[in-house]
Amino acid sequence: MNELSFSMPHELEFGGIYFPPLLLTCACGYLLALITSKFIVNRKWHRHFAGYALVEIAIAAVYVVLLNKYIVWS
Repeated sequence: MNELSFSMPHELEFGGIYFPPLLLTCACGYLLALITSKFIVNRKWHRHFAGYALVEIAIAAVYVVLLNKYIVWS
């Protein structure tokens, strides 16, 4: 049979506790955003942004989307 198989994300299990995949993705995206934020501040590039807190949130959102698309779904 020629069936389409969809790659659905499964729940992640650590020590008998089930976690949704987006929770792990958000945590990893936030950590990557913190690392990127430290890099931007060390280079003093944060002076070029009017609202740097919003830029940090946007960077975290981009990382979450990229991680969710390329890591969790594969």
